[in-house]
Amino acid sequence: MTQPVSRHDLLQINLVFSAALISIQDSKYNPRKINQISENEEILQEEAELYDQNRDVMDLEYNTPQYYSTFALCTDCDQQILIPNLVAKNLKKLFESLHQSSVIFILEFNTPWFFQQNNFAKVKEAYSYLYSLGITSDFNGGFRVDISDLEVFMEHLTWLSRCNAGMPDLYFSGINTPIIISVDRFANLLCDTYDQSFEISFRNMALDAGFGVYPWQEAIKHGFRIPCRELIVEENSAKLEELH
Repeated sequence: MTQPVSRHDLLQINLVFSAALISIQDSKYNPRKINQISENEEILQEEAELYDQNRDVMDLEYNTPQYYSTFALCTDCDQQILIPNLVAKNLKKLFESLHQSSVIFILEFNTPWFFQQNNFAKVKEAYSYLYSLGITSDFNGGFRVDISDLEVFMEHLTWLSRCNAGMPDLYFSGINTPIIISVDRFANLLCDTYDQSFEISFRNMALDAGFGVYPWQEAIKHGFRIPCRELIVEENSAKLEELH
């Protein structure tokens, strides 16, 4: 079963995931931090008010977890058309190994899933699939996906992330795993972990599931086109720019 869930309700499921998502939102979208020097204070104030209206908050008090590491899960395949399917198959194996009954998905900011139109066949199939779950065009919540449905759901979502450049980043995690994962437009999975012992076992399980596992620095050396993330130090971001 794949269940649409409001943003508010989904963020009560995995507090590590939710706190990490809200921290990413704050660093990426908060105009008070992005535009610390503004020539027009009135515009900045309007942007700040809009951000406050749309940002996510947690009902429960919870400190932002201590960030531990970032690495990439990559799928090696010469035929690009097959990658979303392979990613989905490997991901199901991985979360089964983690003994997760379901996986939660949400866009990084309060944006409708259908805000960007795209006529590519795979994207249209993905939209049809999402509509079949009972959501409307203005739905901006998330999904709780049973492990039995994860492969189908993830394949559609990977196509959306690959083909809709304006789509906010998609984040997901298990219902009680100390990790937040996003999928980029090249179908790499970018993982931020918040527990050292979990990270070690997660890496091993990812390898067993069929992924290539690369620390951020190694992923750059191998030439994977992975976009910059806020939690990565500027030195690595500068190296990334050389790949484009």
